[in-house]
Amino acid sequence: MPGMEMVMVQVVENRADIAGRIQAMRADPERPDYRIVTIEVHSAAPVEGYANMFTSAAGTRLEILVAADQSGVTSITDGVLTVELGTERSTGDIGVKWGSWSSTTDAESATPVVFYVPFLNDPTDPASAVETLSFDKDVTTFGVEVEPNVFIPPHNIRADFYDRSGALVGSIERLLGGDSSARLFAANATAGDSFAKVVLSMEFDPGVDTLKDFAFAQVRYAGVSQVVPEPSSLAMLLGAGMVGLIAFSTRRRRSNAA
Repeated sequence: MPGMEMVMVQVVENRADIAGRIQAMRADPERPDYRIVTIEVHSAAPVEGYANMFTSAAGTRLEILVAADQSGVTSITDGVLTVELGTERSTGDIGVKWGSWSSTTDAESATPVVFYVPFLNDPTDPASAVETLSFDKDVTTFGVEVEPNVFIPPHNIRADFYDRSGALVGSIERLLGGDSSARLFAANATAGDSFAKVVLSMEFDPGVDTLKDFAFAQVRYAGVSQVVPEPSSLAMLLGAGMVGLIAFSTRRRRSNAA
């Protein structure tokens, strides 16, 4: 038609590794399998081979669309502390990936994003559902909420706290069931000690139990330390006041075209 202008649009694929703190999360009414997440951005690192349109995003808030279930998660971070998981994990929502969690009197939230820890199917190991959380910096306070997949009877959940040398500082054990019974496992190192790793495990009866897995959520910490302390003791915490880790890092699988 006379007078019509042709406009060419170039589409540029953008990718960036964003670390920050989740400020809000809500369902997407048009996409039930996704969430709308508001993130306070701490850093936005480029991904090789892709444009990075978020170079100036640090210090701002972004709304991003993420799948409700994530797989291949290898670490979580807030830009200050990074917690490496023992192996790749999947995450999901309460009511979808995991049946229940706990009331807000015993947990930070009744509907957190949970990390699923499956049974390793090793009949010789009485604690075959295991997760190792390793920190890139020492901390003096660390906590995480845990719930088993076994409803009756209650099962023993254990959290072992280690220092940078690999020495066991102390342990917390609690008997928990799987029906809205998530509880906080948190400790404060005393007398100048600190934590570099926490190992979560669940004991079970190989001849009785069929559900031998558990989930964890709401990782939090305080007191990032740069010194290697003398071995000391551990004090269990039942309160809050720690910084939560929320940004997921996933192992990226690229095709040849990428």
